[in-house]
Parts: sequence; structure tokens; C-alpha cells
Amino acid sequence: MAYGNNGNTLDAFWSTKKAVSYFEDVIDLDSNYYSAYGGIGIFEYALSYVPAFFDWALVLSGLSADQNNGFELIKLATSKGEIDRAEYQFHLSKLYDEHLAEYEQSLSLINPLLRKYPENALFHYQAAIEYIKSRMLDKAKEELEKVLQINHPKFLQTNSFSNFLLGDINFRQNNFDTALENYLIFLNTTRTIDYTGIASLHAAYCHYFLGNEKEFKRYALLAANGNLDLEEDKFAKETSLSLLEKGFSDEKILLIAIENSYLSGDEQKLLEIMESSLDSEVNENILAQALVYKSKILIDRTKLEEAKLILKKIDSLNTENVEWVRSMSLVNIAEISYLENDIEKSLEYLEDAEDSNDYQKKKYIQSLINGLKRKLRKTD
Repeated sequence: MAYGNNGNTLDAFWSTKKAVSYFEDVIDLDSNYYSAYGGIGIFEYALSYVPAFFDWALVLSGLSADQNNGFELIKLATSKGEIDRAEYQFHLSKLYDEHLAEYEQSLSLINPLLRKYPENALFHYQAAIEYIKSRMLDKAKEELEKVLQINHPKFLQTNSFSNFLLGDINFRQNNFDTALENYLIFLNTTRTIDYTGIASLHAAYCHYFLGNEKEFKRYALLAANGNLDLEEDKFAKETSLSLLEKGFSDEKILLIAIENSYLSGDEQKLLEIMESSLDSEVNENILAQALVYKSKILIDRTKLEEAKLILKKIDSLNTENVEWVRSMSLVNIAEISYLENDIEKSLEYLEDAEDSNDYQKKKYIQSLINGLKRKLRKTD
């Protein structure tokens, strides 16, 4: 890590190789020392995110980068390890989220840790993330407030990120004044530029809805200054530049209402908005995004034939500026095929989704693909 931060790429890989070799030596001495497998698993999983232009360094150092194998090794350490079991259980909960989008399974691992270590801020923070992704925002809010209550002096950045997530929760619940307070605390306390772009964009939205036109423009400008290696901050820059050029349209307001309803778990409100506000004149990009959310609601309610009709309609729309919708639609069709026990068709749709998944929400969509592929392997 230290070598990587200083720009010494090859030294960083050789140091990683050395660390992995220590774990391998431990396994040679005692094949039942499962914590060592977990250590190798963490490296294998993390190295799978190394950019392609560093593949030469992986080859030269002889390191392995395999997400699935890394996941299985961490799972092994969690189930059979002793000394570091809690640590690997925490890592495994994160992988069920990031790698497989299995949020319920992640919570089943993190909640026992919370019962055993109720004052652990990181465990509360991870539980909050799972509740947010499960669209259970009130439970997430409780966990984040617990992080701030613990206020561990060694995890001040976690406190800062907790305010960012509280901002998102309040924003999704249309509590724009409270959301703005949370975002401003985050922006004033964070020690990194990560997520400052998307936080500034959402702060700009809040100012707009609260009638603060001058501050809306100021924060829209600030939204371009996040970490552009993060897809959220890259999206924030692109969106803010468009807002500053074209202004805040009624269709943008409609899209925020649709997204907030879906991400807050208020499915009925989303369906009502679509019924009352989506007419033949609405922009096809916005219509496509609304329909992909609706298709997922219908799938979750096992109304598969209705979902198919929705997805077929998306296929006829222009999604040039929201290319992620196409990949997401393919994932939803693949899930329908899985539920109908058409394994071969489901795999075909997932391959198409993976091939097209190079736009916004890329990591999220890839985790859905990974999770469904894993379910399909279990049916073989």
C-alpha cells in the first residue's frame, strides 16, 4: 500500500507477492491454519480490481487475481478459521454485498458481529450500507446514528462518511433541509475527495428544492471537483455541467422523484408517479429509467409476464444517454428466465449484460450479474 501510494508500482506488487508468500509458507507448515487462506483471498480479490494496464506487473510478480477464488478463500477462513474469524466474517459480509449483491446474506453475517461487538463503529457502518441497498432506510439511519454516537477517535473518517450516507437517506426521503445539513457536515469534515462530487451535487439539488438559487449554482460547480476515478463523482461532474448549461428541468425533477421513491422503498409512490406523470411526451431517457425500476418491482412481486412487457417496451426506447438501462434490463430479463427455470437463456442474457456493462452503475450491475451467475451454478 505504501509503495503504491508513492507511485512505486513494481515495488508494491513485489511487496504484495512477499506477503502472499508468507501466507503460503504458513499453509505449507499447517494446512489447517485457515486464517492464512483468508489472507491470500483478500489479496486475490483486491488484485482483481487492478487496472488492465498493470497486468504486466501481475504476470511479472506471479500474483493471482481472481475474484471468485478470493471470495471462496475468505469464506473458508470465516467458516473454519479461529483466531481471525470475526475479521474475515466482516470481510465476507462486504463481499456478499460488493461482489454478489446479496444484501440479506451480508446482514446475516454482520448482525451476529454487532451482537458480539455492539460498540464497533465499522460493523454498524457496514450494516447501514446493507440496509440502504436493501431500501430499508430507517434501519440504516439507526445504524449510522449509532456510529456517530460511538464517535471513535480512530474512525473520524467513518463519522464523516456516515454523515454523507445520512444525507443520502434524508435526500431519498425528500427531507431536503436535513439532507443538506448532513452533506455540509460531510464536506467540511472529510479528509478525502472521495464522494465529494456526488455530495456536492446532491447539496445543489437540496438548495434548488429549498429555493436557494445562488447556492444551487455554487454547489453545482463544486460537484465537478470530486474523485473522477469513482463512478459516482464522475457522474456528478457530468450531471452538474449539464445542469449549469441547461438548467433544472421539470423532467429532471420528475426523475429525482422516481429515483427517490424507488431507492427509499416506497414502491407504491413510484407506481403512482408513473401513472400520473409519465405520458407520451416524456423524454425517452427518463421513461426508460422509470420502467427499469418498475420492472424490478414487478419481478420482486413475481408478476413476471407484466415485467416482460415493460422490458420489451424499454427495448424500443432511445437510451443513448442512459446506457446503463440496457444492461440493467438484460439483468432483469435474466432474472425472469432464472425464475422460470430457463437456465440456458438466463446465462445468455447475463453474458449480453456483462458485454454491455461499461457505463453508469457498472459495479452495481456487475455485482447483480455475479450474484445471479452464482445462483445458476447452484442449479447445475
